[in-house]
This record gives sequence, C-alpha cells and structure tokens, in this order.
Amino acid sequence: MEINRLGRNKIEVKEGEKAATIEAGRVGRNVVITISDGERTVDLALRRVESEKFIRALRRFGISDVRRVVSYVAAMAEVKMIDAPRVIFMERLEDAELISGTVFNVIYNVYFHTAEGWRVYVFPEGGGTVREAWNVAAPTWRTDRLFMHYNAAEVNYDDIFALPDMARELKEVLKQYVVLPREEYYDIAASWAILTYMRWAATYSELLVIRKPGFGHGGSTLLKTVRLLSARPLRTVVNTSPAAFYRVVDFTMPTIALDEIREDEADAERLAELKLLAESAFDEENVVLRVDEGEVEAFATYANVAVVDSTDKFTTYSSERRAWTVVIRSGTPAKNYDKNEILKATERLRERLYSVGIALPTAFEEVWRRNAAIQGTGALRGLIEALKSKSLDASMFESALSAVQQQLEYASRTAALGDPKRAVGDIVQKIIDDARRELEMAANSNNPSDILTIVTPADPEYRCGVIYLQKLIREVRRRAMEVVQVDTRKLDNVYYTTSEVRYWFRVNKDLELYMKPAKVKAILTTLGIQVEMDESRNYVVRVCRETA
Repeated sequence: MEINRLGRNKIEVKEGEKAATIEAGRVGRNVVITISDGERTVDLALRRVESEKFIRALRRFGISDVRRVVSYVAAMAEVKMIDAPRVIFMERLEDAELISGTVFNVIYNVYFHTAEGWRVYVFPEGGGTVREAWNVAAPTWRTDRLFMHYNAAEVNYDDIFALPDMARELKEVLKQYVVLPREEYYDIAASWAILTYMRWAATYSELLVIRKPGFGHGGSTLLKTVRLLSARPLRTVVNTSPAAFYRVVDFTMPTIALDEIREDEADAERLAELKLLAESAFDEENVVLRVDEGEVEAFATYANVAVVDSTDKFTTYSSERRAWTVVIRSGTPAKNYDKNEILKATERLRERLYSVGIALPTAFEEVWRRNAAIQGTGALRGLIEALKSKSLDASMFESALSAVQQQLEYASRTAALGDPKRAVGDIVQKIIDDARRELEMAANSNNPSDILTIVTPADPEYRCGVIYLQKLIREVRRRAMEVVQVDTRKLDNVYYTTSEVRYWFRVNKDLELYMKPAKVKAILTTLGIQVEMDESRNYVVRVCRETA
C-alpha cells in the first residue's frame, strides 16, 4: 500500500490498481472526512477519527492497512488551539518535499475577529474562502462599546479589483465635509484611511498629522471624518487607567484620534500617556511596561494614530520623519459633520474595505512583505505595486506617495530644527571647521594671534591645534544663544502709558540638555573626534588643518 500527500488535509491511498482519496477537516467539534475512489463518495462526520464507522468505510474501499491510514488521517485532522496575538494575524503553511525540502505549495490562513466570533480566510483555496475558526483562544470584547465599527465577517478576493473605485468614493466623502488647499492632501488623507485596514500586515504605521492656522478652521472635522472612515475607530476615551487603555491598543490595533490636547487641558499623567502613544505607535515592535493585577506586562503600542497638532505638543523630530501631514484651511464645506449620516452612507464601503484589507496583503504577501519593511512609505508602495500588477488604477495612491516623499525629505533636511542633539552636533561640527580654517589662515598670516580665537596652536607651523573642552562648550552655548524681545507697557494714568522693550539672551531648554561635558563628548565621538588629556590634565580636542 502507498500513501501520497496531495495537500495539507488530503491524501491518496493506492492499493494495487485501486486508488482512493481521503480529505479530512475539522468543523466545530466534529471531524468531517470525505473518501472517494472516482466512482463513489462517502462523507463522514465523526467526533473521533479512531471510530469503527471510519474503519468500516476504509475496508469497504479495499484498504488493507487500516491502522496506518487512520494514524495518518488523525494527524491531518488534529487542530491545535491558537493563542491570538491580536484581532488579525496570519499563519503561513508550507507543503514541502520531505527529502529535498522544496516548497511546492503555500497556504495562508488569516484569522480575524468579528462581532460574531473568529473567522479564518484561507488563500488560495477556492480563490479564497472564509470559515469559522473554533480553535482560537482570545479574550472576549464588547466591540459595540469600544469601537464605532468593527471587522466585517466576509472577505472577497474580487474586492481588490474594486479598490480604486472605493478610494475615489472615500475621497469624495472627505470633500463633502472638509476643505483642503490642495488636491494631494485629499489623496494623503484617503490613502492613510484605506491603509489602516491593511496595517495589521505591515511593520510600520505612519502618524497622520493635521496642521491648521488656528482654531475653527476644520481640523477637528477632518480628524473625526477620517476616524469614521478608518479601521476599528476607538470611541473617545474620557477617563481610563493606562493598563486598560494599552490592553485595548495591544490587541485590537485601533484607529485613535487625538484632538489638540494641550498641557492646560489634561493632567500630566494622561498627557504623558498620549504623547508616548503618538511617539511609539508607529512600530509594531514597540511596547510599554505596565503593572496589571500585580504583574509586569508588556503591551504593544502599535496603532493607527491621527492627531490635530497645531500646538506642536505631539510631533517631535523622530515622529515627524515618518509622519504624513495634511494642511487644512478655513472654508465652507458642502455639508456639516454628521457622524450618523457618515456611518450610514459608508456602511457598504467600510465592509468592502475590511474585506480588501485582509484579501490584498494575503494575496500579494511577498510583494507586501518586501515593501512593508520600508519606514514611512512601505505600505503605500506595496499597495501601489499590488494594484499595478493587476493593471488597476493607482493614480490616487501615487499622488499621495509623491507628496509624502516630499514631506519626509523636507523633514530629514530640517531635522536639526526639531532634534536638539542634531542641532548641537551641527554647531560642534561648525566650530571644528572654523578651527581648521583659523589654522589655515594663521599659517599664511603675519599676525596669527589676531586670527586664532577658538583653537590654540600646538606647533609653530600651525599644522595642528587644540580646543579646550570647556572653551568648546562655551562656544557652543554662545552660538546657540537666541534673542528674546519682551515688550512691556505700564499704565501711568488714564491718558498715558509707558512702553519699554527688553532683550533677553537665553539658550533653548532642549539644547541645554546636550551642553554637558559628557553629552558633548558623546557627540564628538559620533563625529569621529576623540577627547584627549594634555600635560596639565585638561581635556582638549585636537584639530589639524586639511592640508597639514
């Protein structure tokens, strides 16, 4: 007797000239087995594979080594409980030759949680099929109380071909409720919302930053509209413990909207948690440690975060270099914001977005995985490549990609404006360059003492010199000084006031942190410059001319 494996749950049993196929799978608590020899087919629903009913059926098909076949089928039908790491996750199964290890078939199982329970999307079986998943162990959630809408129960591969139309429809919804100065901003906002349905399969989740010139310009309306159109929008949380908040974020990867929460409107602990979330939610590997029921637990902060940040409380340098920015202007939109109207009008659109959000990263897993590792634009690149491979229109997403790339390049060029360490590093590098220039000029001057202000020469030919570390720090502080003008007015009497203008010289507080000797030494090390000790036990930095 010979047994050949035809698939993950299917075998062929050959006995002489006879052959029969056996397929086994678990449905709920039962194992469903199908036996066929081409002429007849028998379907069995069993609690246990090792039942007399199955053994008798095997003998009727002329199978002699029943023990061996039953053992093989039992192994195929065995279902292990899966601990769900989050609401959507993928399992990649490979069928490979036993000796060579060559993979000849790959099956993707994408498990996703819905309001009705767990489902599994199996691809490419049958072009993609959805089944109920009974073997997933996960905490229970009241999705109706936590989210404005939640994962849909159906997944259809054909929805991928309708994605360009869905994108245009979502963009039109945005245009009804907000006014943006440029078309590309609509493309960015729409692309970001669509990608929230797919970022469960991505490595990074870009922050959406909404900029506006002042209050009453529609920033909050854009934020709320984008939130309603995105995946698993978390309801506004008025008050919660950090552990409860991060438990929800950790498991559900929600869309979280932060609307101009300033330091005078939130307590310090709450504001710190929100800042931490906005800064760390971009990377699926980031976690926070919290004490929950007496034990220290790690909660992932991976989520889709959008923020109205005209006060610059959330966007630091590290977040800006991977953030997508939308600028809004004052205007009169076609409609006033209405949550119920938007949810009702876009119900079918959101169901299809949930569907394509699972189908596309699964069907194009290799393309998606390769692009999703790129920080800032990876998920968008993967989406565009997948659509183009099927000759579908990706113009809206390409417009968003072009605009986002320009934003990220600008953030990189102007990083020193928001990164105090880099700003101090640039100042130190400029001082070193000026010191080299002084040595060069002193070597060609008849009166070098008038030129040397930073560096002390170490030889008569001015080939090299030293900068005392304390002097270097003072020079950094001097160059980092900013002038603050303060206008004061004093009421002398009912008719006259006295005006006075004062100028204050101060160093930015963020820069001050990096002007300590140890910090400057670390910055010098990154520039490839070592701090030495001279004969008088003073710390110095050695500088030499370029032509020395």
